[in-house]
Amino acid sequence: MKKTLIALAAVAVSSAAMAQVTMSGYINMQYNKASSTAASTLGMNDAGLTFTASEDLGNGLKATGVFNIDSLADRAANALNGDSSISLSGGFGTIASTRARSSHMASSGAVFGASIGKGFNDGVVFTRSETQTISYTSPELVPGLRVAVAESRVAATQSVKTNVIGATYTAGALSLGVQNKSLNDAAVAATGQEDSQTEGFVRYNAGVALIGVGYGSKQTATGEAVTSYGVSVPMGAFTVGFDAASRGDAEFMNYGVRYALSKRTVLHVSKGSFQTTATNDTDQTRIRLAHSF
Repeated sequence: MKKTLIALAAVAVSSAAMAQVTMSGYINMQYNKASSTAASTLGMNDAGLTFTASEDLGNGLKATGVFNIDSLADRAANALNGDSSISLSGGFGTIASTRARSSHMASSGAVFGASIGKGFNDGVVFTRSETQTISYTSPELVPGLRVAVAESRVAATQSVKTNVIGATYTAGALSLGVQNKSLNDAAVAATGQEDSQTEGFVRYNAGVALIGVGYGSKQTATGEAVTSYGVSVPMGAFTVGFDAASRGDAEFMNYGVRYALSKRTVLHVSKGSFQTTATNDTDQTRIRLAHSF
C-alpha cells in the first residue's frame, strides 16, 4: 500500500509539472456589401483556433508557446498557420520568437475596431506582411514603462530585415508608445522604403469614451505619413464609435455599433468607406455575428 501511495504521489507531481494547455478561438458569419455596384455576400466568413501552452520552469521562469490556425477571407481562403510564438519570461523580462503579421503602432489609434472588410490592414492605408521576429521586452523600468528591441524579417525573403527599438508607457487611463524601425540596405533596395521610420500612438480612457490617435512617418521618399484616430463609447451592452486613417489619398472611415448578446457573442453593424486614390471612393456595409470561445 505504501509503495502504491508513493507511486500515485509521483504521478500527481509529474502531472502538476506538465505544461498547462488552453484552447481558444472565434467563428464569424456576416452579410457584406462593398460599393453600390458590387454583389452582396452572406455566409461564414472567418474562423480561428489558438492553442496556448505554458510551463512554470521554476526560479521565476516561465515558457509559453502559442500556435494559431487562421481561416480569414482577407488573409487566405484556406486554413493556414497564423500568428504563433514561443517565449521565455522572468524577472529579466521576456524573450520571444514570433511569426506574425507585422505590426504598425499607428494602427493603435483606431480604438473602436469597426468590422469592415477593406481599407485597414490590406494595403490601402496599412500593409502587414508575414514576418519572423525575435524580440526582447524589459520588465517595468519604472511603474508603467517598458522598452523593447527586436529584429524582424519578412518571412518569404529573409534578407529583408528591420531593426526595431521602442517603448510603451501606461499610467491609469493613459497609454502611449513610440518606436523606430531601421531597415537594412536589402530592405530599402527591395521595397524602395525609407531606411528609417517612426511610429507612435496615444490612448486615453476618459470613462465615457476611449480615444486614440496614431502616427507613422512616410514609408517611401515620395510617400506620405499616416495618421489614425478613433473613438469608442460604451453604453451598457451597446458600444458605438468610429475609426479613421489616411496616408495621402489613401484613406478609410468606418463607424458602427456593437451589441453584446453575451460576454462571448457580439453583433456588429458597421458602415464606412475607403479609397486608394482621390477619385475611387467605395462604400461598405457589414453586419457580423461574432462568437469567441
